[in-house]
Amino acid sequence: MFSSLLRKTSFLVLASVCLSRGAAAQDAVLQVGANILVGRGPEGRLLVEPHLAAHPTDPHHLLAVGWVTTASALTAAREGRSVAHCATFLSSDSGRSWARRDLTSAGCGDPWVALTAQGPAVLTALGRHASLPDSSRQLLVFFSGDGGRTWHDVPQSLGRGHDAPRAAAASDGTVYILSGQGWRDSAGRLRWSVFVGRARPGRLYVEILPRIFPSNLNLNSDGLAVLSDGALVITYNDYQRNVRGFTPDSGVLKGRRTWAMLSTERGEAFSIPLLVTESCYTRPTFLAVDTSSGPYRDRLYHVCVGDRERGILLTYSADRAEQWSEATPIEALGSRDRSRQDPQVAVSGRGIVGIAWNDRRDDPSGRCYAPYFTASHDGGRTFAPGVRVASALSCPDPARNGDAFRRWPTGGDYFGLAASADGRFHLLWSDARNGVFELWTAAVTVRAAQKE
Repeated sequence: MFSSLLRKTSFLVLASVCLSRGAAAQDAVLQVGANILVGRGPEGRLLVEPHLAAHPTDPHHLLAVGWVTTASALTAAREGRSVAHCATFLSSDSGRSWARRDLTSAGCGDPWVALTAQGPAVLTALGRHASLPDSSRQLLVFFSGDGGRTWHDVPQSLGRGHDAPRAAAASDGTVYILSGQGWRDSAGRLRWSVFVGRARPGRLYVEILPRIFPSNLNLNSDGLAVLSDGALVITYNDYQRNVRGFTPDSGVLKGRRTWAMLSTERGEAFSIPLLVTESCYTRPTFLAVDTSSGPYRDRLYHVCVGDRERGILLTYSADRAEQWSEATPIEALGSRDRSRQDPQVAVSGRGIVGIAWNDRRDDPSGRCYAPYFTASHDGGRTFAPGVRVASALSCPDPARNGDAFRRWPTGGDYFGLAASADGRFHLLWSDARNGVFELWTAAVTVRAAQKE
């Protein structure tokens, strides 16, 4: 068991803002709770690239995963050695304390968790496992029948060639898995496919559904969301003509394009690609859906970073991914490149849209960062001014974080944001306030201001 440490002085931010919505006005307060240490590695170990899931009906139940690694992990991987693994963290008290369980994977690339209302949980990661006959890096799926309290020792392998796996749970307990996968056609040409897997309710096994080959372009799969009627929406980015691999310069398109596809057949068939935006500067991008009973039910929200990573862009669709709004910044752009990074999006059961990102505005040198958060009550048309969630800036020590810092200056390509059943938003990020990457969390409450 691993119990979290609470800072002696809690961090509280109140931001009273006015959200205009036509001629009417809404007052909202963003209340940031105490920063809580979720986990740190033993001496010489780091925790990076966390993900977080909230139980659909139990507001106390949170499940997280992080990548336990070392400062020399990438060097070791190139030499055929693995010095990394996945660790899960379970909270039964709304994030105040956490129980840790380290898994037996060798490697833990792009870890992700999904939590169902029916009990099972799924964890996906890129890695190796001693129980599997294939010793290459694969997409591993770990299963839990009790919401992440215990995990099956032997994962299922979904094969090689995957990148950026994601998982999402439907209301009936189905769990979908998305990734980009390299695949050779009958002529031996390398194609990049959109891979979709499905674990049916009550079955701790993933079915591999027909792979999707939208074009001969290189692509990254990114977004995964399930609408209220069970329809599945996925997004991917294409960016390069060259299909010989991820070569950095050859055949790059003039701009990165994001596409969506809709399936009303539980992932077994999809619509044609539907253009989302051409405004995203880089990836990953993220997708969320409003499944509340409010006025924006089934509205899809897509976030990414804008030109030179100076701002967070939002676009949304009110018609099941057919048409999308213009991608617009949620706040004023930063003054320097790479000042706004790693956007995440979630929607509460009350229909409030929450967006979080890593931000460097509070450090004149631009070296240190902190997660920021904002929210919208009106379907993403207007947002409250962003508030800082971390009570201290993260200033990673390059020497102590080594390969991890060079690959992920903010501790990962993403971090955790989830809305719990009580309407609060929980953030989980890789924090370097102590010099090395650790996992910290905080909850944000969004409420209406009291009228005088």
